[in-house]
Amino acid sequence: MPDKALLEMVSYHDHKRYRIEVDLPADLGRQMQQVYLVDGRHDRRDFLYFGLAPGGYYEVLLQGGLLGVSPDILLARGIASEVTDDWRDKRIPIARQYKNNLAVFDEKYGALFKQYPIPLGMAWAPIMDAYRAAQPKTDEQPITK
Repeated sequence: MPDKALLEMVSYHDHKRYRIEVDLPADLGRQMQQVYLVDGRHDRRDFLYFGLAPGGYYEVLLQGGLLGVSPDILLARGIASEVTDDWRDKRIPIARQYKNNLAVFDEKYGALFKQYPIPLGMAWAPIMDAYRAAQPKTDEQPITK
């Protein structure tokens, strides 16, 4: 089981490359193996989700399987560091590397972002906490081995 994760993502909103580096919990394997009874079937949280929001805010979550054991478990959150040492970005700017994708994204959502400004950075934390708090609680029947 890994004890660290290092991931780079490009934010289409920010037009920047971010690096997320996190220490994962020592008991991650145990958490991923824990089985729950959800609607009469077995399920577990066995999916690591790395999310990036505008302004570099990231969360690492342990999510449920197909049946929907929930709520998600927050493993880490913070502000990702902007990557300034990537050799590709030094040779070809991000705007050119992702030219078609960024143009489509900007065309599709640019006006909405101007009309409805979105949070940046850690302003996402209470929004995501509220989202998790509203998730149904289906992990009330853990199965012990």
